[in-house]
Amino acid sequence: MKLYIKQKLFSFKDRFTIKDENQNDVLQVEGKLFSFGKQLSVSTMDMQEVAFVKQKVFNFLPTFEISLKDEVHTLKSNSHF
Repeated sequence: MKLYIKQKLFSFKDRFTIKDENQNDVLQVEGKLFSFGKQLSVSTMDMQEVAFVKQKVFNFLPTFEISLKDEVHTLKSNSHF
């Protein structure tokens, strides 16, 4: 399944939907407004959280922790943006 994200360029609070290839809303993403580093909650359309993404701020390269149920995965960039 392919998923597509359309995010607003300027927004005080990260909030957007993820659509499937038929343009149906599949997931919704909402960020915390006042947080140290990005923190995003990924939920189904009926508000059941399926993942939580948290940026680790004191790293040399961008690093994120992705929590899926009882698992935590780390996503690290291999170069600067």
